[in-house]
Amino acid sequence: MANEHIVPQAYLQNFAPDGEGLISRYSLLDEHEGGDYHPPRDRYPIRKAASYENFADGLLESGETNIAEREMISTIRNILDGEVLSAKDVPGVSSFISFQTTRSINSRLYYTAKERLPLDEFNEGVQDWFSAISYNTSEGHTLLQYMGWVLIENKTDLPFFTSDEPVVEAQGKQFDNLDTTAKELIGRQIFCPIGPDHLLLLLDPSLYDVDGLLWELEPEEDIQQLPDEMFTRVEVADREEVWKFNLLQPLNAYREVFAPVGNGERLERTVERLCSAFPDDDFVRGNTPDFEEMLRAYTIAASGPKSPEQREWYLREGSDIISSRGKKVRALEQFSHSISVISDLEMKSPNAEYWAEILEEIGQVSSEQYLDAESL
Repeated sequence: MANEHIVPQAYLQNFAPDGEGLISRYSLLDEHEGGDYHPPRDRYPIRKAASYENFADGLLESGETNIAEREMISTIRNILDGEVLSAKDVPGVSSFISFQTTRSINSRLYYTAKERLPLDEFNEGVQDWFSAISYNTSEGHTLLQYMGWVLIENKTDLPFFTSDEPVVEAQGKQFDNLDTTAKELIGRQIFCPIGPDHLLLLLDPSLYDVDGLLWELEPEEDIQQLPDEMFTRVEVADREEVWKFNLLQPLNAYREVFAPVGNGERLERTVERLCSAFPDDDFVRGNTPDFEEMLRAYTIAASGPKSPEQREWYLREGSDIISSRGKKVRALEQFSHSISVISDLEMKSPNAEYWAEILEEIGQVSSEQYLDAESL
């Protein structure tokens, strides 16, 4: 069976020493026979990180996927090298974020449930996981180009962390008086660390004081240079602010968190700090190490047991898996990151017309179609 990487190895290389395929790694889930969690590994091989056997029937290791990954990662590395991006690079960045979110375990679980729900209950958008991957890497990432892009430059000695689910979504505010599509878009925050010293932060221009890119691009034709102001560049020199960004990674991760070599104890400390902030550890460690068991539980929870054996297993084990997973998903929703960079940019009232005009122009596209890490 193919060992498929749900996070590209080339992306994780951005966190490794030059010429070495090694990072620090801490598992949220792996326990030894004594019942304690395994200690962090400070020199963990990237070839083993964030990988599962036969996760996508070979899709994530195919030649076509590898070509697309190389193009996306090349654009990310141009950002890290401080190069001025051209218009053709914008889809590369947005498609990386969208593809990384959709190729994830969170997304796979979401579509496992969605495929089995009655159409009249859950019939919006793409219905299955493979179609979502195809859609989000071809056109579904377009809405990201209408958000405001902030490049956070880390000026501290504490690196940004990442994980096996590196793209984190959060909702800044809820607005009950807006229509469904606007609710999904207004206040959205997207975090994507791209190296120890850089993080891409995408914010909703209708609620935050950032300019949307508003590019409708034909990359093959439009190769003009974008201005440096394509990103709002923000330097962060406060270690506490970097810690706030880093706390989001274990909350969103399925199983593993990563950092540059030598930061294993920091990873472990971050997880333990989060565990102490919630009623119990499941809010941080609430997934199961056995992904197939998680899929089985999701399938039965979505469509009901198909046999007495399934029912018996679900009552004995599956319901506890779903209950723990539910805590894990809610933890990010309940967590207030209090990141000053974001609160300083927040406007007093949203401009709902911003998204209304865009959606009218490009069609009513649900945000589910480009970022979809929802759960039961």
